[in-house]
Amino acid sequence: MTRSLDPNKHRLVQDKACRLILESGFDAFTMQSLAQACGIAAGTIYLYFPSKEHLVNSIYADIKGEMTAAVERVWIQNPNGGLRSVLSAYLRYCTLQPERMLFVEQFHHSKFLRPEVAEAADQQFDALLQQMGIASLSTAERGLLKAHLLGSLHQTALLLIRLGAEEAAQLETRALDMTESAFRQFLQTPNP
Repeated sequence: MTRSLDPNKHRLVQDKACRLILESGFDAFTMQSLAQACGIAAGTIYLYFPSKEHLVNSIYADIKGEMTAAVERVWIQNPNGGLRSVLSAYLRYCTLQPERMLFVEQFHHSKFLRPEVAEAADQQFDALLQQMGIASLSTAERGLLKAHLLGSLHQTALLLIRLGAEEAAQLETRALDMTESAFRQFLQTPNP
């Protein structure tokens, strides 16, 4: 009989791994250091993740799924809120979960990212564009749009995190204005 795994421990291992990788980098990260940080035996980690590569790809896929879900929830609840609500939801996720956002940013360019995991994340982005009624972009155009949007919102989140609440609120509004304008210009759609 197979023992069920604790979802809280699964998340603990992912969160600790994310933090350790951001602190020391992928190459210096070990499963043994992760076990120590989690306060569990290394063998226990292997029950959840059979390898370091599997672990980091799992973290990446889960974070990308969380990011997409955060945006989709807003879109589904308020499709009339449009693009602004989607951009704001993504930015909010990044400012509330900076370690997870930074992990995705760093891991996206890592030699560890498996092509099928990257492709699945791209499909989530494509599905979101389709939900928003934007389906006619070529693969290259979707890549360019994603690079611009994510780069802009990730850098904005990092800036907002360092500012005081009042200044952050003012700059968030301006950043969303700029990002929305660039998005609309890219799609060559008129403002509502």
